[in-house]
Amino acid sequence: MIEFKDKNYLYVHYIDNWTKPFYVGIGKNYRCTAFSHRGKYWNNIVKKYGLPKVKIIQYFETADDSKIAEKALIGFFGRRFNNSGILVNITLGGDGYLGRKGEEHPMYGKPMSKEAKEKASNKLKGMLVGEKNGMFGRSGELNPFYGKKHTEEHKQRQRETKKGIYDGEKNPFFGKTHSVETKKYLSEKMIGKSMNEETRKKVSKTLKMIRKNNPERWGEIDPINFNKSILLLDQATGVYYYSYTDAEKYYKYHRKLLKKMTDGIVPNKTNLIRA
Repeated sequence: MIEFKDKNYLYVHYIDNWTKPFYVGIGKNYRCTAFSHRGKYWNNIVKKYGLPKVKIIQYFETADDSKIAEKALIGFFGRRFNNSGILVNITLGGDGYLGRKGEEHPMYGKPMSKEAKEKASNKLKGMLVGEKNGMFGRSGELNPFYGKKHTEEHKQRQRETKKGIYDGEKNPFFGKTHSVETKKYLSEKMIGKSMNEETRKKVSKTLKMIRKNNPERWGEIDPINFNKSILLLDQATGVYYYSYTDAEKYYKYHRKLLKKMTDGIVPNKTNLIRA
């Protein structure tokens, strides 16, 4: 099993013997097992022999070190392109896009045309389906991330990256509502399911803070007393309500009856639960 260490590495693709590879490359994380966006000659080998086997030769602290090693290994095996060896690599190595961002990237400021996008899309269709996918059948212990967890630093980077991406009109569901059929489907799917106490507390804490920081979203002029507020969740639609008064606007039951339902005093004829 390939072990990824979040470092730059030098790898080879081969058919039977890793000491006789047909491709040498550099990358990080899952690049060596990503079989899309490969060259014409690489794809010709795969069409003939099937998906390649992968071996990481060495890890490096910097991208520059991996580029030097790639160039050396390509020079050792030689390239078919110029009849000097066995590799399908087109270049001499060390000139990949790894680590080249912004103005340093060769495609910086050069958007693809509509025709080029369609051509690329059609070419990639079906390439990662089924056994063509590098992660095909690699579930459980076969998954390279099995038993591992993201570090807090990595989680924080992810949070910073996603901030504001889906706010307001940027949200793909902005201004839309679920159809009656979708609501019914979600309702039936959630029957018998409920959040555990720990999850409820986390959701409640997060959403109360969101409302406290954005009172205008709910038409609140002045912040309310959140210590005394409650949180209700409609398990069918995923919609939250911040009081029984708020919820009764969308249900045919009075707020007092809704409270009795969620408290278990009378049968609950809604999908509401205390969150």
